[in-house]
Amino acid sequence: DVASALARRGVLRVLTAEDIPGENSLEGYSRGESLLTPVGGSVRMVGDAIALVLAETEAGARSGANAVRVTFEALPHTYDVDGALAQDASSKAMKQSE
Repeated sequence: DVASALARRGVLRVLTAEDIPGENSLEGYSRGESLLTPVGGSVRMVGDAIALVLAETEAGARSGANAVRVTFEALPHTYDVDGALAQDASSKAMKQSE
């Protein structure tokens, strides 16, 4: 939800995946990764972009970014090398993200 970010002083615009015309992709850089994660999509890691906040100042942009509200649902994952290399590991993760 970007409404509270847009209400912050100095925030000019908040862009989300819906604002990207055409393909929302980093193809050529990272296969299957979105430029901005769409609502209902799956992030791959901490730091995946979900919105871009444009503001008059850096402080305004940071304030707006902190005001963007998002809810994450933890999906099955592993920190174990053997589990990550298991034959069915990526198919299990992809099924969860669809």
